[in-house]
Amino acid sequence: PIDPFYLTWKAREYGVHTRFIELAGEINSSMPDFVISKVMLAPGLVAELETRDIGRIRRVWRAYQRRALLWLVPLAALVALAAPLIVRVAGPGLSGEGAALATVLLRILIFIIPITVFRAISGSMLNAGRIFGVPELVAQLSRFLVVLSLIFMVPPFGVRFLAWIMLYGSALATQTLTLITERSLKRIRPKAKPEPKADRSGPGRLLLPGLLVFGSNQLLIWVEYGFASTVGTGGIASLEYGYRLMEILPGVIAASLTTVMYTEFSRQMARGERQEMYRSIARSLRSGLFVLLPVVSFLAFQADSVTGLLLHHGKFDAEAAHLTARIMRMVAFAGVGTFMARVLLFGVYADSSVKVMRLVGTALTAKIIARLACLILLVGPMGVSGVALGRSLSILIRLAVVFFLASRAWGRFLRAEDVRNMVLVVVITLVAMGAGFILDGRFGWSTGGSVLENLAGLAAVAVVDFGIFLGLSALAKLPELKAAVSLVRRRRAAA
Repeated sequence: PIDPFYLTWKAREYGVHTRFIELAGEINSSMPDFVISKVMLAPGLVAELETRDIGRIRRVWRAYQRRALLWLVPLAALVALAAPLIVRVAGPGLSGEGAALATVLLRILIFIIPITVFRAISGSMLNAGRIFGVPELVAQLSRFLVVLSLIFMVPPFGVRFLAWIMLYGSALATQTLTLITERSLKRIRPKAKPEPKADRSGPGRLLLPGLLVFGSNQLLIWVEYGFASTVGTGGIASLEYGYRLMEILPGVIAASLTTVMYTEFSRQMARGERQEMYRSIARSLRSGLFVLLPVVSFLAFQADSVTGLLLHHGKFDAEAAHLTARIMRMVAFAGVGTFMARVLLFGVYADSSVKVMRLVGTALTAKIIARLACLILLVGPMGVSGVALGRSLSILIRLAVVFFLASRAWGRFLRAEDVRNMVLVVVITLVAMGAGFILDGRFGWSTGGSVLENLAGLAAVAVVDFGIFLGLSALAKLPELKAAVSLVRRRRAAA
């Protein structure tokens, strides 16, 4: 339980439902995705860094920031003015008091969006120069301030005070990262000499599609929670718990893999190494699938055990925990689909010959239509689980569209061997995690005991599952396993 949902979690232990806090959590969840902002900005910044012209780099960096403020601050102001209407549409089940509080929170928190995008531009500049730790450290410090506020300030001062703390914390983090970027500008130079084919397309080519992606994501989040608010008390909290439990570990893994990836694609294209970028894309897809899919599958197969350990306390009865587990299973493969689509889009953004706006617009249109269709068709019979399943299906449809469009632009960029290895990873994962699920159901390792016994049993299931996965991967001679073993050996030799 984190952020405003911690208050909901504690309240529900005593049988109290706090719908207005769930709305605060909705708004908090609709803040910009840091990775999306960096993805859309980094390729152009990498190309500028290849010039080694500090004055030009600074001008482009400032141009990104100016455009972000000029476009997003007026938009945030319009949303703030329309907050009562948005709350009525997004939360039809709210009481008058709850709707009034949600309106105030939305009017405050909506301005975190331009501030966060402004910060993401500086973070992208640092990441493009291979300074990866600083942006994430600043983001975590900002989040730590929010957690301290939750613990020490919200009970006496209320949720409105938390919203202002979040806004001021974001502004402070943004100013700090901007100063760090300014001081680090002379150090974030690429090692290789620039090639004449470097992309000089400027901020407009990628920033406008980035804002389109960002805006559509926020709109879909609000639509999702609007549907979830109609299925009963606690539906939004269960949806959010399921999303977060499924995204914590896979999200860390995906962020670790992609932080370096998008800068590498951009450097390869800036040097004219197109075929090498295709090989890097294939390796990234295979490696990401090899690491992410087993983790996601384990969480999906063991969702009831995980939610039972974490949520089944106090007034969180078995039914509430089971609902969260069902949401985890429904949304499980959205993370994998998002990662794979992101890898392909990284390559598209790095390739200045591709018409990014047309590709992004087509992919988003398919995603939005699929998401809305799924919500309309699935929420009625499935309840809040239908919202989660709609997210997974629409993301997988977007992945298919992005792959098709990338294939049209690049031709056959994946080899038969790459496809074969990815299919093997899927089959091996299903066999390994399915075997562990059957054994756990047969012997009851992760259920029926005390919390410590169930935790130890879940750990035993994980050992069995991943042991089978690695064993079958070795038999299939997957190159990703060989690469991992080689990396471990090199680290040991270096130590």
